[in-house]
Amino acid sequence: LDSHQTDLVEILTLQCHAWIKLKKYMELGLQIDRWSFCHHLTGGGGNGGASKSSASTAGPTWIPWSLHILAASSLQYTTAVTTATTTAPASGGSDTTTSSTKSTADTGLVTAADALCAIRADLPPDLYSERLQVEQALANIFVRRKDWRLALQALQRMMDLLSEHPV
Repeated sequence: LDSHQTDLVEILTLQCHAWIKLKKYMELGLQIDRWSFCHHLTGGGGNGGASKSSASTAGPTWIPWSLHILAASSLQYTTAVTTATTTAPASGGSDTTTSSTKSTADTGLVTAADALCAIRADLPPDLYSERLQVEQALANIFVRRKDWRLALQALQRMMDLLSEHPV
């Protein structure tokens, strides 16, 4: 990376961490959506991975995997689900449909876990540090969901990576 790219990556990372610390999840979600290079938005192809989408939507290849991992794990804070309900009035009039946005931690966690699993599948096998980051983020998500079996599996994959390639 040249110095401008390194500076941009550092600014984006600091912004993301600041919004998480300040609990400004709406701003965080908007910023991640603006990052059109993110792995979960492009379907892969970031930083030398095999692209499942066209080259124009894959984003720049100089974006480090750590920023993709940070954006995907941040989805656990930003995802909201919209639920629509239809009610029939008692007077026999027309049905009315109401839509509400409900923020649920589980929905955000599922989306973040799916994005991280996609990153894990696309990571080159020689990037051990990034693979550890993905497994650590997955373990944290599964613990928050109280899905102990999946959390233990992620931690076991971390232990296997550490035993194969000590840091």
